[in-house]
Amino acid sequence: MKERILELIQQRNEFPLNAFRSQIPEITGEFSFMFPSKGIENSNILLMAKVSEEFILVMRDLISSQVLTFVPIDPLLVSFDGGEFYKLPLVKRRQPAYKSLHWLPLMIKRGGKFPKLAS
Repeated sequence: MKERILELIQQRNEFPLNAFRSQIPEITGEFSFMFPSKGIENSNILLMAKVSEEFILVMRDLISSQVLTFVPIDPLLVSFDGGEFYKLPLVKRRQPAYKSLHWLPLMIKRGGKFPKLAS
């Protein structure tokens, strides 16, 4: 799965997180990818629903190792690439936790340690 994710970012440079399933259907699972905030795993900030545990672990590893990075995006950008749109309030400000579930749409991009192209 890691290789498929890196290939997608290699081809596109950046890709909305919620559109990964349109390119890599095997990421589907029963878990919710939540945004960790100051070590709090369940911060009520949803990144993506119905994904596999493997996808979550791979994405966390790629982001923590600075192979990939992310930036918040307008939710309309998600739908341009076949991404899923959640009918939830959007994250508007940084805070440790929301009292109810909120959605944070993200663009996944190449990080500083993204593998260089072979010449």
